[in-house]
Amino acid sequence: MAQQLGGPVGLLVKGVKLFWRRPEAGARPVVRLATDPGLAGVTGRYFDVDEEVPLEPVADDEDLARRTWDEAMELTATGSDVP
Repeated sequence: MAQQLGGPVGLLVKGVKLFWRRPEAGARPVVRLATDPGLAGVTGRYFDVDEEVPLEPVADDEDLARRTWDEAMELTATGSDVP
C-alpha cells in the first residue's frame, strides 16, 4: 500500500488529484485510436486526446532528426546507424 503524504505536499497532491481523470476516461481515447477501423494502418499522425493535430514544424525537420540521431549514437556509443 502506498504511503500517504502529509503536510503541505500532501495537501497539494490531494488538490491536484481532484483534476485527475478516472482511468476509464483516460484510456478511452487511447483505446479508440488503437481499435478504430478507420485508423487501421494510419501512421505519422499526432493526436491530442481525441483530436488530430497538425505536426509542429520542428517535428518535421529531417535535418534536425538526423543530427539528433547522430548525437545520440555518439553519446551512447551504440555504433548503430539505424534511425
